Amino acid sequence: MKIALVAPAFGQTGGPEVMVKTLAESLTKKGVDITVFAPADWKTTAKHMHSIPQSLWNMTGFKDQTMTLRRNFQMASQTTVLKFQDTFDLIHLNVPSFAAAAIAGAKIPVLLSAHSRIPKDEFLQLKKLGAHIVALSHAQAKKLPYDSVIWNGLNVSEIQPSFEPGKYLVTIGRLTDQKGIHSAINIAKKARVPLIIIGRVGNGADRQVYFKEQIKPYIDGDMVRHLDTIPHEEIFSYLRSAKALLFPIVRAETFGLVAAEALACGTPVIGTRVDPLPELLTDSSISFLSDDLDELANVAAHTERFDRQTCRRYAEEHFSTERMADEYIALYKDLLK
Repeated sequence: MKIALVAPAFGQTGGPEVMVKTLAESLTKKGVDITVFAPADWKTTAKHMHSIPQSLWNMTGFKDQTMTLRRNFQMASQTTVLKFQDTFDLIHLNVPSFAAAAIAGAKIPVLLSAHSRIPKDEFLQLKKLGAHIVALSHAQAKKLPYDSVIWNGLNVSEIQPSFEPGKYLVTIGRLTDQKGIHSAINIAKKARVPLIIIGRVGNGADRQVYFKEQIKPYIDGDMVRHLDTIPHEEIFSYLRSAKALLFPIVRAETFGLVAAEALACGTPVIGTRVDPLPELLTDSSISFLSDDLDELANVAAHTERFDRQTCRRYAEEHFSTERMADEYIALYKDLLK
């Protein structure tokens, strides 16, 4: 079987982008004939066809692009595959917001991994067009009739862990209220432990205001530091040396890949009891979940309660790319019967 795996347009550091690259390379190792349709500047060992000339984040003048121009690039990144669909058996999409055009123009089966929440009307439209839609967690699949559930995976064997106690707390993700960065700052301050924030501020007015009002005033270069977009290997380095990952998300997410990445680094996770975290993190020796910030701060101050070697084993057992790839291979075969 020949699979066309279509990547997002923005870059290679976000959760969906990391998953696509990881899945493509794992499927290639397993002998699947897979081609990634991704921006030309992507780095991957899988077969690669260019969907657009450059990742959006790397384009000169990205901040000055009109919304129409940016949408055109995003649309092109998802529909270029249609020009070549006669050479493939199945198209695997990963961006719900621009999937309808690709699905409507496809003559072959289309699978969509829903890396973000899909409003009901849009979901039903995609289903009517014939897409097989995959949720990334059972929590995500609660309210809409998803066709399958497949957890994300990591190249755990390629991630070096550390079993040393750690020096600081870290929180990672887009700098939005959804990620609870303001809560992470409060938790770290209450725990009296330094915090490193890793994530893009973003260009949207709401994100700029959020950063200016709820994050920037607390960045002092000592107890609270901020790093913008950095290579994934550097993210793993910061995770390895952390006492814990703070992940106090505010609203339900599809998966939460950074929690799996932390565990692979041997680093425990402290977060809110918001889906899908209770589904993903079921061992008290590797995580602590609560909606009480004082409880979270108390645990953040006493991370010796966790077992970092168990964190690593948990990642190996639950979040391996081999498991994810095998589940997608089984699904591809089922859809092509």
